[in-house]
Formats: sequence, structure tokens, C-alpha cells
Amino acid sequence: MVRWVALIMTVGVLSYWILDPSGEWGLRRTMTSDVRHARQLAEVMLVQQQALYTWAKANGGVMGAVPAASLQLPAPWSTPADVFSYVGMTGAGPVAVTYYSGRRFPPGAVVGAIAEVQHYPGTIGMAGSNFLLSPAGQTTPLPAGIPQGFAAVAEVVE
Repeated sequence: MVRWVALIMTVGVLSYWILDPSGEWGLRRTMTSDVRHARQLAEVMLVQQQALYTWAKANGGVMGAVPAASLQLPAPWSTPADVFSYVGMTGAGPVAVTYYSGRRFPPGAVVGAIAEVQHYPGTIGMAGSNFLLSPAGQTTPLPAGIPQGFAAVAEVVE
């Protein structure tokens, strides 16, 4: 009898630990949470890129790192500490780049989340040596100063 009570209690504790209150698996909930956060990061990167593009057009000829305080992001958006903006010259002209240098999400996951949100794969991808390689295999020139191996969004400022 004692063994059965112990077994039932163990199964109950394990079931409570594995399942969340909604009845879904705890592991699935964690993965869903990470996907949701990666998607939020993708959205803020796209909003920040649009603000950077607008800033670059208004401040033609100004090159280098652009402080987050210089960008006018619409409310309620704010710049995460591990997302950076940069404008630099390339053979194609000035290019505005927003990139994620954090370690919470792998760069490929961030590129995938941006691709889900943006639907224009040519301007997103992984920063390489002076180019952005998109999931579609397209390349966009990147200015010197963009670190390699990070997820990025880049647009030629026209």
C-alpha cells in the first residue's frame, strides 16, 4: 500500500512538473516563448531599420554608428541593448544596417524570425565580409565596420 501511494505521488509530482496549467508540455511552452521573443526582436529590428533609413536620408553624408537616441522609434518601441544601427558607404552607395549582436538567440533563428515578419528576403540575412547574404541567396553590400556572423537588415539609402 505504501509503495502505491509513493508511486501515485511521484507520478503526480512529475505530471505537474512536466505539464503546465494549460495542459501543454512545459518544453513546448518554453520553445513557444523563445519563438515569441525572437519574433518580437525581429519586429523591433525592422522598426529600428525603418527609423535608421529615415535618419540616414535626413542626415545624408553622416556615416558610422548611429546612437539609439538619435533614432525616432514610434511608441511603444525601444531599442534593445544588443541591437545596433550603422550607416556606411559601399560601392552601391550609402547603406543603412541594423544588426543583432546578442547571444540569446542564434543568428539563424533571428534571420528566420525576420523573414517571417518581413516577407522581403533580399534585405535580411547574415553579415559576411562586406556583404549581407540573404536566405534567398541574394547579397547586399555592407559597409566596413559591420561585424561578421550576426543577423542583420540592410538597405541601400537612395
